[in-house]
Order: sequence, then structure tokens, then C-alpha cells
Amino acid sequence: MLEHIKVLDLSTLIAGPYCSMLLGESGAKVIKIEPPKFDDPAREMGPPFLKTESSFYLSVNRNKRGMTLDLTKDEGREILFKLVAEADVFVQNYRPDVVHHLGVDYDATRRVKPDIIYCGFSAFGEEGPYRTKAGTDTVFQGMSGVMTVSGEPQDPPVRLGIAVADMAAGLYAAYGVMSALYHRERTGQGQKVAVTLLDSLIAFQTPRVEEYLATGENPPRTGRSSPFATPIYFFETKDSYINISIFSQRFWTKLCKALGVEHLTSDPKYADNTKRTENRDALLRTLGDIFRQQTTDYWRARLDQEDVPNGPIYTYKEMFADPQVKLNQLAVEVQHPTIGPVKLVSSPVKFSATPARLQGPPPLKGQHTNEILNELGYGAEDIERLRREGVV
Repeated sequence: MLEHIKVLDLSTLIAGPYCSMLLGESGAKVIKIEPPKFDDPAREMGPPFLKTESSFYLSVNRNKRGMTLDLTKDEGREILFKLVAEADVFVQNYRPDVVHHLGVDYDATRRVKPDIIYCGFSAFGEEGPYRTKAGTDTVFQGMSGVMTVSGEPQDPPVRLGIAVADMAAGLYAAYGVMSALYHRERTGQGQKVAVTLLDSLIAFQTPRVEEYLATGENPPRTGRSSPFATPIYFFETKDSYINISIFSQRFWTKLCKALGVEHLTSDPKYADNTKRTENRDALLRTLGDIFRQQTTDYWRARLDQEDVPNGPIYTYKEMFADPQVKLNQLAVEVQHPTIGPVKLVSSPVKFSATPARLQGPPPLKGQHTNEILNELGYGAEDIERLRREGVV
């Protein structure tokens, strides 16, 4: 659906590259631009590495062509703005002072392409006391409050095991760019889309943040349990664990039947979700004693029989072996120019008329520089000169 859209991606690490990769998944023609003398830091982050390529970098950079361009040089910026003149979307995640120093801010790009959709990422915001402060996912997790609502009550602050701020920002940015493209389609007007990683992670926590806004108190840590309903918990079984999620009275009745404890449905201590949450510890002890008597497979079958929401706790290996995950095709194989076959996480969004498609593997650094310069009208001698002068 975006096959007529051209994207320039000057971003690094996760959020910006993930945004542009998603646009590429829907058909956009994406050019990833890196400085000749410096790599996208994602290329160096690991282990693991597949030969010379970081799995971290590979994860968010497919569906792109790669070129190098030194934006500190006048001719580098000249080439960039030739690309801008033909582009629809411009993505960057430089700090605000660097954006202005390089001359690649929104005003500069829209002078060349008035209807450009300009997507700018910043750590904390383009204005304010932290506008030039360095930020990483761990820093955003700490400042957003998410580390104080994760883990058991007695735990110190807990870092989530994924780069949740980066991924959230990438998703919000893709949503913002698509919305801006739709607006441009209707009005002919371009605009700037500003995405802040700290704000993205705060927004990603909306139900928990709303607890604070409603009460003025920091939400409590509830460990294995959900803060919103009981029992939503994972229990030890005879051989591993089982997750259950009882968020309505209907499922509470079904759970009691599956476990053979129908008498609990008439116990006033567990009459409704509020009462079950107030008496959570006693209820979890009672249910825990039952779940330990049988294996996880036994309980999965028994709970499925009674339509009780449940599931195992998988490692990634176990997750990809699950028949439903296999059927949903959450892994896609690409042919990389130096590694060979590489498996990557596929798009979870399925379109019936315009399905996402793989356009190509993550590019080597500068892999398509000559090709892109040729498209701009540069000949072999010009390209050789640009290389000698360090422009590309």
C-alpha cells in the first residue's frame, strides 16, 4: 500500500529504524543513510553476531537500501537534499542541537520538499531542560516509572527484559507517519511528526499511569499477579508453570469447576473480583496447592476443556515450536549477502488486500551507495571523486 512512498532514514539503534522498517514492510522504498566514518551503533552491539553482523542491527533494518553520506560536508548535504526532493518521509533521531548544526531540521527539508512528512525522534523532547541530554531505554524505563511497578513488592526497581521504550516509540512513529501521509493525501499538506521516547513509554503504560492519576498514589507492585483482577497469576505445577487469567465472574466459575472447587464460588471471601483481590494471598495459596498436584500439560488440557484463559511460560525456543506460532508465521527467512539465510521476526499485522512483504535483507553499510548515486545522475568518475573526498 506504500509502494509509491520514498523514505529517507537517518536514524540509528532501534526506534527510528523500526519505524522505517515497518513502512518498508508495507512497500515503502527506504534508504538507510549512515556516515562513512561511523556505524549505526546497532552494528556493534552484541553478542550475538552472525559472522560480522549484529543480530541487534539485523532485527530492525530489513526492507532498506543502504548508503553512506557525510553530512558535515557541503556536498554531502547537497546530495541529501537531492534525495529529499524526491522523498515523501524523512526520519532522524539526532539530538536537537545536532539537527540544527547539520542543517537537517524540518524547515530545511520542507524548503526543498514542502509536502515532506518529517519524523523527528528525541530522547526527552526538543525543548526543555533535557533537550540535549543523552537517553537510552534503561534511562527511559527508570524515568517513566515502569521499573517501580514491575516485580515483587520487596524487589528493588526491575528493568524490563526488552527495549520497550524504543519499540513503543517506533510503533507510535509509524502510526504518526501513516496518519500524516493520509492527511497529505487528502489536503496536499506535509507536516512534522515529533516522537519522544520518554513520552512514548509513559503513554505505553496508560492503564497503570491512570491508577496514579486517579488516586495520587504510585501503583503497587503485584509481582506475578495482575493489579486489576484476581486470580491473574502463574502457578507452579508438578513439572513447570501454568498461567491463568481470571478477569470476569464467568471465568471464575469456570476455573472453580475445572479445579473441582465449586464451593469457592459461594465463599463470601471470593464473591467478586474486589473480594478476591482483598483476599488474594489466601486464595493463591489454596489454588497453588491444587496446581502443584498435576503437570502443566494436564492443566492446559483441563482448563481448555472448561474455556479458562491459560497458557504455558515459554522460552523463545519453545514459543517458536508452538503450533499456533508456526501457523501464524512469526518468523521470516531472508537471504543476506554475506551471512546467507537469516531468520527475522515477521510483521504481526496481516492485511487481506495489501499484505506486508519482504523487500530485502538488512543492508550492509553503504551497500547501495553507487546505485543510489547513479539514480541521482552521478557517473562513475563523480562517485570515485566523492569516495576520495570522503563524502560517501
